[in-house]
Amino acid sequence: MCDPTGLLIYLSLLSILSIGIFYNNFFILYFGILLSSLVASFRADAGVDTFLYIKRFEEIDLGLIGLNQLNPIEPILTLLMWTTKTLGLGFEFFSFLISMIVGIIYLRIFKFFPNAKYFGLACFPVIYIDSIFNGVRIGLGYPLVFHAIVYSSLIVAILAFFTHLSTIVTLPLVVLIKRSFTKAIGLSFALIFLTSFVYYELIVNEFLIKFFQYQNIYTRNLYSGIADSSLLFVALISLAISRRIFGKKLIFISLFILISIVIFHVLFISNYVFLLRVVRLLSIIIFAIIATSNQKINPMIIKICFFFGLLYSLNFLRQINDTCSYELNNGFLPLTPKISHSLFEVGL
Repeated sequence: MCDPTGLLIYLSLLSILSIGIFYNNFFILYFGILLSSLVASFRADAGVDTFLYIKRFEEIDLGLIGLNQLNPIEPILTLLMWTTKTLGLGFEFFSFLISMIVGIIYLRIFKFFPNAKYFGLACFPVIYIDSIFNGVRIGLGYPLVFHAIVYSSLIVAILAFFTHLSTIVTLPLVVLIKRSFTKAIGLSFALIFLTSFVYYELIVNEFLIKFFQYQNIYTRNLYSGIADSSLLFVALISLAISRRIFGKKLIFISLFILISIVIFHVLFISNYVFLLRVVRLLSIIIFAIIATSNQKINPMIIKICFFFGLLYSLNFLRQINDTCSYELNNGFLPLTPKISHSLFEVGL
């Protein structure tokens, strides 16, 4: 079991963020984001993938040599690391910076799109904390995808793609939402660029490398990914209710969605690690589509998302507890100094 202090820290962060969302209190929400960012900046090597980001940060050279190291696949995170290191700042500052960027994008969404509250209650606290402690690349991609959908922004969709490959599914959706001819032309040129022979080969190779790496690292069973499969179910049900589907029709649609997701989960999600992020990404896209609606807040959706959010948070705390180990990387346990970086100096 983890040190209870570590779990208490995560429980406190999740609670503050949830309270801010529930009461639409942006002061509390900003405080939660700031506090989470500070904890993330002093997390040492807590987080399953954190040591990989530390290694990447330390291997980046300064100046033009460092820029030449930029990979055309997912270059944004490396560029932020290069900028931080060039300014003479350490990995802790980079962690704080990326956490605040992600948090402020979400904050902007919640402020201008009231129906984003459904997303906030269902999964935002968990996704945000997980993003800044573990999956940093996809963690930055999630709010950019949400932003691209609600604002129908092709530029933001491309930025999301340069953050994480899986977000490419957002590009055609941006055009479909508003059916803008100008954006359709822009998307066509973007796709021509992204699928050029050289770039296409890089994308495929990167995907295959990540696919086999994840499959070899993580063991799978029937229960793997069940939380995010459930999140997809809640997102789709929320979408149906937001489209004024009720009564027998809602029951029929709910059963159809449930059966479809169960089959998809058993055959695919529980067997392939990369699908976990794809499923979560689909849920975020669906919640973003709901957020574009100007309908009044629906109490039924609020209740569904609120109660699911509680279960989702409890499951996240269970996962943290299961990954914590004093011998192996500390799991997600924060505030355990095992690396020598300073907040304002690059440690090697």
